Amino acid sequence: MLTYAPSHSAAIRAADHDDPGSGTVSLGPAEFHGQIAREDVAATLAELLHEPRIGRQILELNTGSTPIEDAVRANVRI
Repeated sequence: MLTYAPSHSAAIRAADHDDPGSGTVSLGPAEFHGQIAREDVAATLAELLHEPRIGRQILELNTGSTPIEDAVRANVRI
């Protein structure tokens, strides 16, 4: 069951270009809002949807240096 809404208007607004994704992001509770490729937003949302231990959190997304899978895993609450 999905226990969160995987959307953040700033992250989606920031995904205003079709440049290729880098596969790396910055994901956490308080991130600077800047430009991020749609491809990276989509890949991060897909990874979040497949991680059942992520829930009831507000996560912000931006371009960064952490591989997407690792960025999602770093936000898992045990």
